[in-house]
Amino acid sequence: KKHIEKFCDRKLLLDTLKKNISSRLELIELEKPTSCQAETVMLAIKKKKINGSILIKDCDNKFSIEDKYLKNIENSIYAININTQDLVDAKNKSYIEKNAYNNVINIVEKKIISDFFCCGGYGFKSSKEFQLNARFLLKKSKDVYISHVILRMLLNGNQFKYKKADHYLDWGTLR
Repeated sequence: KKHIEKFCDRKLLLDTLKKNISSRLELIELEKPTSCQAETVMLAIKKKKINGSILIKDCDNKFSIEDKYLKNIENSIYAININTQDLVDAKNKSYIEKNAYNNVINIVEKKIISDFFCCGGYGFKSSKEFQLNARFLLKKSKDVYISHVILRMLLNGNQFKYKKADHYLDWGTLR
């Protein structure tokens, strides 16, 4: 909330996001800073009483995905082949390993383990499942990334699909 009030116009921000992402999008403002990504998402889920699926989108980049991905959110990670990008700060990304069926078999934060980096979009079929796993991890650390939640879920037998993203622009790069 503090950043919105300090750096932008709330109505203009919401109108722009709705126009460019989804008309169903809602802006959830948190009163206090959080310790990490996972806590931010958990508080947003709680504040809006979200049930069912969620799509998490990082705020420091943009990318395109096929509309069909938005109609039925499943456990998924939106990723891009690093070899298709001109300028990417490779060390600041999380990376996935996937099999021939596009099932994600591993995800690692800030370590290059494959050619596919997470571009900042993550789907969860169940917001309750996300919360359960995030809550468990937050008891052990206050620095929990979304990739940590996904890895825990993978290790517990949940399946995540790789979804191809395009037109990536990282607002954190020199460009």
